[in-house]
Amino acid sequence: MARPSRKTIASAVLGDLKTKSAQLVAKELAAYLIEERRSRELEAIMRDVEVLRYAQDGVLEAQVTSVHELSAQTKRDIAHLLKAKHVILDVDVNPDVIGGVRVLALDSQLDLSAASKLNQLKHALVNPT
Repeated sequence: MARPSRKTIASAVLGDLKTKSAQLVAKELAAYLIEERRSRELEAIMRDVEVLRYAQDGVLEAQVTSVHELSAQTKRDIAHLLKAKHVILDVDVNPDVIGGVRVLALDSQLDLSAASKLNQLKHALVNPT
């Protein structure tokens, strides 16, 4: 029997999430991947689930890192920038960011952190055009 592709597995996971609890789907997926010796593919499968969820349902999950908690207005502004039907923000407060915010969503990346700005300035000083 042919081994199902990652995208086929991702599609099945997304379908299961519509009728089962996320916890149950996670347990079933973990058991399947371990049994089939495909546990190394978990991260890629979850990315495929995110891509399919965005394509089918317009749901976009974004990882946001900031030095402090974001206001409701800032969260709305970030969601508006991402231009999806429904945006889910997973906000991580990290003092290493120094200031500003970093946003990762599917293949998009927005880095408005102070560290990023300092690196851009450093690069411009070292490599003037």
